[in-house]
Amino acid sequence: MLNVLKEPRNKKHLRCADTGDKGSELHTAMYMYKGEGMIGANANLMFQGGQFESKAQMGLL
Repeated sequence: MLNVLKEPRNKKHLRCADTGDKGSELHTAMYMYKGEGMIGANANLMFQGGQFESKAQMGLL
């Protein structure tokens, strides 16, 4: 089951979704960071089982 979260850590960081049992190798969490630079600049990071898996970014300086 996918959980959509609204849990700001600070003004630029938001854990936006997670799924799976915390502590398991399949627990997946997605984080979004608001960037500076172009309008809409951001980065999205995905972690699974406590390890970094992938990132996507746009418009960052």
